[in-house]
Amino acid sequence: MSQNPLDRYQKLQDPRWRSERSHKAGTARWRKAPCWKWPGALSGGYPRLSTHTGKAIRVQRLMWEAVNASIPTGFVIDHLCRNHACFRPSHLEAVPNAVNILRGQGSPARNARKRRCKNGHLLRGNNL
Repeated sequence: MSQNPLDRYQKLQDPRWRSERSHKAGTARWRKAPCWKWPGALSGGYPRLSTHTGKAIRVQRLMWEAVNASIPTGFVIDHLCRNHACFRPSHLEAVPNAVNILRGQGSPARNARKRRCKNGHLLRGNNL
């Protein structure tokens, strides 16, 4: 039976299961180290490499797998530094896509962070 990626992510956040530091510690870690900006070609702002067969590979995925392990099914690579051209391993974290979206600056993330409606009412209960 397939496990929900969010369940796996929450399990990884549990100190009994997670071998890495928490996201908060990871955030502090990347702030101390400058980004490694990819000098080559970018596709949609993300660094890419082409193999000898012509297949394009995202550099951040390659770096994550070289330093950590394979990326779990249902997970994507999140840039803790918010710089999509960065490929420094300490600035990357494998998270479920939903977590990656909610950490971003797009409209789903902005709406999820809202606590009050445009008229100042709390967004809870029947006021959602």
